[in-house]
Amino acid sequence: HIYTFGCGALGREGPGSRPERVLGLLENEVVVGVTAGEWFMIVVTKSGKVFGWGDAASGQMGFKLSRTDRVPVQIPIGEETDGNVFVAKVAAGYQHALATVVLPS
Repeated sequence: HIYTFGCGALGREGPGSRPERVLGLLENEVVVGVTAGEWFMIVVTKSGKVFGWGDAASGQMGFKLSRTDRVPVQIPIGEETDGNVFVAKVAAGYQHALATVVLPS
């Protein structure tokens, strides 16, 4: 399970200073990696899926949103291979993110 806490601005953490479990698409996933940028968070799961939430106005979740997602959305990685990639790790900076992927053999 993933818990977030902090100021709660733009969905990057829970709604207050107390830890709160992140629900939605992550409820049935096993999270193995987490990272955060200034106003967004990204996780990678055991199955190699990537989810993010928060502010994506600069495209830092792989697409631009005019709104802030307060619940995780799946991030499309590997569309050029029909999604046939396994994401091993994720990292984030101020307004960017990256993923290490394993391509099929």
